[in-house]
Amino acid sequence: MERWTEEELQIVEKILDQNSENLDYAKIKDEHFTKRTVPAIKKKILEIKKRKNNGTTARAATVWDKLESKKLLNAFVNTPGNLTKTQKCQLIQSDFPNRTIKAMQTHLRTHYLDIYMGYTTKVDESPEKNTSPIPRRPLSKIADQTPSTSKKKEITKKNVKVIDNKEPSLETSTIGSSETSMINNSKFDAQPPNPKEPKSQIEKIFLKYFNLVQTKKLKRLTKFVVQSFHQCKINAVSNLVKNKIASLEKEVKKLPRRHQLCKLAILAGGYTLKESCTKKNMAKKDKPSEILKRKISKLQARVKRTLRIQEGEKISLRLKSEIKEMKRLRMKPKQYISTTKHRIELLEKELAEAKERDEKWKLRFRAGNQPGLRNLNKFTKDDNSIDYIEAEKYFSELYSPFQPSTPETPYYNEWLNYIQDTCLTSEDENLSEAEIRHYVNQHLKTASNWKAGGWDQITNYLYKYIPAAKEYLIRHMTRIINGTYKLSRKDVQATCVLLHKGGSKEISNYRPLSLICTDIKCYTSIITQTIYDRLPSSIIPQEQLCQPKKWGTVEGLLRDKAYSGTARYRNVEQYSLWVDYRKAYDSICHKQMQRLINLLPIGPSMRNQLQHLTTILNTKLMDNESPNERQTISIKRGVMQGDVISPLLYILVSSSAVYQLKKNLPLKRLCKGNIQIITYMDDLKVFLPNESSLRAATELIEHSSAEIGLFLNSVKSGYFSRKNREDLEGFKIPKVVKYYKYLGILQTDHDVHENYEKLSEAVSKSVKKIFSSKLSFYQKCKLFNCSTIAAATYILGNITTKESVEATLAKARKLDLTIRKDLVSTNQKIRQVSNNRLYSYLCSVDSMKEPLQLLEQMQKGGLRTALSDWKYVKKLYKLPEPNFRSGLSYNEISKELISKVKKIDSDIKKKDWAKSMKYPQRVISTENIDFPGLKSLNLNTEHWRTLTAAGEEQLFLNAKCQSTNYNTKLEGKCRRCGELETSHHVVSMCKGHKYHQRHDIVIYHLLVKLAEKIKIQHSLQFGQATVSFKSEGVSIVAGAPYLSEKKLKFNRPDIICYLYDDGNNLKEIVVLEVAIPHLSQYVSSQKRKRIKYEVNSIDEVTDIEKPMRNLNLVSEIQNKEHRKTSLFILAIGTYGEVIYNEETNSTLHMLQEKFLMSNKEVQLLLTKMSYSVMCSSARILNSHLSDSHDRSYKNSSS
Repeated sequence: MERWTEEELQIVEKILDQNSENLDYAKIKDEHFTKRTVPAIKKKILEIKKRKNNGTTARAATVWDKLESKKLLNAFVNTPGNLTKTQKCQLIQSDFPNRTIKAMQTHLRTHYLDIYMGYTTKVDESPEKNTSPIPRRPLSKIADQTPSTSKKKEITKKNVKVIDNKEPSLETSTIGSSETSMINNSKFDAQPPNPKEPKSQIEKIFLKYFNLVQTKKLKRLTKFVVQSFHQCKINAVSNLVKNKIASLEKEVKKLPRRHQLCKLAILAGGYTLKESCTKKNMAKKDKPSEILKRKISKLQARVKRTLRIQEGEKISLRLKSEIKEMKRLRMKPKQYISTTKHRIELLEKELAEAKERDEKWKLRFRAGNQPGLRNLNKFTKDDNSIDYIEAEKYFSELYSPFQPSTPETPYYNEWLNYIQDTCLTSEDENLSEAEIRHYVNQHLKTASNWKAGGWDQITNYLYKYIPAAKEYLIRHMTRIINGTYKLSRKDVQATCVLLHKGGSKEISNYRPLSLICTDIKCYTSIITQTIYDRLPSSIIPQEQLCQPKKWGTVEGLLRDKAYSGTARYRNVEQYSLWVDYRKAYDSICHKQMQRLINLLPIGPSMRNQLQHLTTILNTKLMDNESPNERQTISIKRGVMQGDVISPLLYILVSSSAVYQLKKNLPLKRLCKGNIQIITYMDDLKVFLPNESSLRAATELIEHSSAEIGLFLNSVKSGYFSRKNREDLEGFKIPKVVKYYKYLGILQTDHDVHENYEKLSEAVSKSVKKIFSSKLSFYQKCKLFNCSTIAAATYILGNITTKESVEATLAKARKLDLTIRKDLVSTNQKIRQVSNNRLYSYLCSVDSMKEPLQLLEQMQKGGLRTALSDWKYVKKLYKLPEPNFRSGLSYNEISKELISKVKKIDSDIKKKDWAKSMKYPQRVISTENIDFPGLKSLNLNTEHWRTLTAAGEEQLFLNAKCQSTNYNTKLEGKCRRCGELETSHHVVSMCKGHKYHQRHDIVIYHLLVKLAEKIKIQHSLQFGQATVSFKSEGVSIVAGAPYLSEKKLKFNRPDIICYLYDDGNNLKEIVVLEVAIPHLSQYVSSQKRKRIKYEVNSIDEVTDIEKPMRNLNLVSEIQNKEHRKTSLFILAIGTYGEVIYNEETNSTLHMLQEKFLMSNKEVQLLLTKMSYSVMCSSARILNSHLSDSHDRSYKNSSS
């Protein structure tokens, strides 16, 4: 019931003023309160009477004015549709602090019943009822109930005025003046509701998440995507984050605590943005597997209750209901149990299939977000694999301070003096705010959006797409760099993930990867980029391959081939030394690192902050089972693997050893200046001419590395001599007997043949793993191209053995044939064309002049090199000589050459594919053809295999069987209609098949998308192609004939759309027709459709080139409605083909223009429709093949 209004309370007070004893409540109800019950009237009168006797003022009624009523209505309409009415009111109660949930429900039910019950969502309605009832009879008639005649006359004389609803006024009131003025002016104080309205709801969600993130009871923020149409919500969330940060900066004085709370506000903004943009608050449907589990458990419970009945147990209510069910089904308990168990068996089979589907979709979704072979590995929890107590002890010792054997560091001092002298003229000022903003924007642009964050869980995506978060990050970076904010241990704390490298499960075989907070990674990225910009190019040795704008491993292998090949060409002795360090990244001495930082060309505050950073580094092992039990580990040596600045600091410190190898005079004398060095981070390889220089270089590397905390791992290091086959006496490093793996290539003084064996084994294993998985066909091909082919190209393109180019290509073709045995339905090829890229890099980069000269000398001597490989490729594909002086970079030159090779190679393969098959010939000859359905995650390999075989006429249909003498009795006749049986006939022309379902599914996908764009909540069932719905501005009719005065044969187009203007006047009519032809009839079917509806809708189409004009549907609609009418045709081939000709492009342009579809939405729609056609055609072919040949032959012969 509704609250008591102010007018009703005034009437009650008048009654009590006139007579407060012996009241007839039933009569009061009949006279004044017809819509209230007698107990309610009595309760209210006694309540007010009691307050008057106690000397207190009666409580004033809360009036719903128009503005507040409208605000309640808008807030209620904007709540999620899946909530109950009570939940909706609970959600918006914070916007109405003086109202109870019951009062809000009563007001909505009384004044906006249709909206409250969900019958409509229109809010432009005004309340049909007044705020309060008006007394229907004068109060004088109450006098009959009182025995006193004097009081009766007194009441008769005093008449109560009828109270106006709009301006309530009283002659006598018990309400105070201040309270009265407050109530009367409430409608003026009320603010009009925000027309966008989600602001208050988003604010409530934000505050909820801000409280939750402080308790750390939320799951990690998972990946989501915002679109351009979410800009309003992004701005709302950004304003909330901005206001929260502003309030925290005023209230919280301690800087570290303030920064942590500000990051929590940003994280809460991320959760809020995800919930508001991805409809997380909508009710989730249960998985089919969960529904089946519940059904099975209910049936099992029924079996147990029936067994209890058989055993003669005392009958309870549950058992009674079971007996009643058995009587209804007319079954005995034994029969009831057997049928129920049979039903359970069927459901368990369905449950197993549902679980398999769930796993398949989970895998495909994971592969869509993070492609890679690791998704195919079965993740098993092995709680005993890592002993975290032992791990903490191990890493605490590993990261303990470095204790040098001697305090002197002569070799490292020379390196620091060189840096100091070289950086004398470099800039060493702090960054300006504009430079900091530029570096932050550059970092956010290049960083991965959802790369794992640190303990704060904030990713780059939040900083990138929430403007307030980005501005706060820039301000915070400015404070750190200028020295006004000092980093704390909590700020730089990392979460350590232990990644198993292989081998035994010892802790030493786990690599510690650090998950660092995103703001700290942004800070170190700014410092790194500043150092790279200001550091002289001569500081980092050219031999160090891990540098920006270098081809790392590719350049290393080119240098390796040049140095080792030259020794073989000149037939001279050469020692190859491979150096490996023990825990290199975790062993760098912090003291020596700080000495180097002090010399870097950066500002004083930046230098001090970076040195301070190295003293407070700490980490905590990630343990999902018991995270609170893990202890913080201080990092007193080494660099954190996962930080942006770690590679640069490691390179600068460890380059001391490379500097000594190049500048040490005793070593130069021993090797007579003939020493070559290749280093990639901690992988160091040195070429030396004799044994004495090998020993001296090894000793020099050992001593110079020990000064900075690096120690040689003699087990994993090695050396090899071209001529000396005996082991060196007293040498710490073992000799390589079989091969050594360097930069992914197995080698000694040359690349060994085991590379092919290892590659073949790995490729075969990878191919079987990929194509036996539950990924979609498109995902399998994409993963195969990105992993298997890339790895094979790296090996085949970079190894140089003693065999010829033809022999290498022959092995590659053999490997390709091996792959084809596992890939029956695919046509993937390994490209042996990588060396043209090596050639362009050799000829373009200044640092490669020395290797280029050596390779040219070897080529002249007849040896195989990267240059000779390029000459072979150039001759094979008839490529022009590239112009390296044109100003283009080597990347651009390489891309141009590779694109030419790919085109030529693709043309050769297409020509071979279409050599003797009609369908491939049509595909190749057709311009702008595409198969959008291949990109669908739903497409299975089985469907694709069937369609591929059908397109190539490889299915053993009757015509194929007869032509190959498989069964000459069939005479090539169709087993269903007697015509010539080919794939073309089966998927498009056989009278024994019904193709309307395939057509209707395409219409269904189109209708669903149109309904989504015009914002209509439809209830279309899958495959439904007949519907009629209307919204503001658009009316759509599908599958119904158009009724006109003139009789038309073709008057049933697939879809008719009526478009209206803002004044609800018909503006334009769009007729949309869908066709599913075979590729050979694709264009002709579009012409036929246009003739049927735009030229002649009376007669059958016989000549599409010169049709006879007659009455047509488009003209009839235009004449009847007096509005412009246009016909659009969308054709999808029987195998999912889409030809982007003029007809198709005009239809797609219409969808974008008339229905505001984005290009991405149009492509997704084409993908769905193409996929549905592909699946339908595959089912038709499989159904056709299931018919027996004998039956078809008998039917045809009879």
